[in-house]
Amino acid sequence: MGRPYITCRQLIDFIADYVAGDLDDVARDDFERHLGVCPSCRAYLDSYRKTTALACSDEPLPDVPEVLVQRILGRDLVERLKRGEAQAFEELVRRYSAPLLRAARRLLASEEDARDAVQDAFVSAFRSVRDFEASAKISTWLHRIVINASLMKLRTRRRKPEEEIEQYLPRFLEDGHQTESSAPWQESADAMLEREELRRLVRETIERLPESYRVVLVLRDLEELSTEETAAMLGATANAVKIRLHRARQALRAMLDPYVRSYG
Repeated sequence: MGRPYITCRQLIDFIADYVAGDLDDVARDDFERHLGVCPSCRAYLDSYRKTTALACSDEPLPDVPEVLVQRILGRDLVERLKRGEAQAFEELVRRYSAPLLRAARRLLASEEDARDAVQDAFVSAFRSVRDFEASAKISTWLHRIVINASLMKLRTRRRKPEEEIEQYLPRFLEDGHQTESSAPWQESADAMLEREELRRLVRETIERLPESYRVVLVLRDLEELSTEETAAMLGATANAVKIRLHRARQALRAMLDPYVRSYG
């Protein structure tokens, strides 16, 4: 007698691990056996993957290779910064203000807060430049600093009551099946990304997520930090980050679902 099929609830609980390739062979086999007999879960998996692709669609500004940056700014930029030269600092600000502001805007709803965070980041960078390893990437170093500055802004401002995310998560019957079957999203992720209206809707929907979930989704899916890096920045465990990310993606999928299905 074969192994019993897992339920829809069990599949959806572990869908992020399946997408990331983190399931062991037995669990992956159970997962795919269920997919083979459940059209609703196949549709949910497809829309979950497309949601992740849509969330990541806000591409960062094209980055200039670090070697070229050094040629543009001068091979001795770091040394000039360490000596406290004002012109070197001005060059650094001109080169990196735009991408740092874009990162800050993703975390902070206020344009004023985002600009303040970038300013704080540059001040912090100037003060800590003596600790910068010349072999490291300037862009990565500044990126981490502005993320920390933005998170600090979030911690210090008055928090609004968070909307309950549970209303956007899947609901299940006592037997583990979904209360409402998932319907497939007919368009490919690439086709959906061609519509500016949808890209704008995705950005606006991400901003509506409860803050503790939105921040994790932004750090992991848009800023491309690892689970461990995100956990360290937030003072959370890696498991807590994984759970929040999965729920944020589920909520984003549920909020986009009516629009995507009506368009298709």
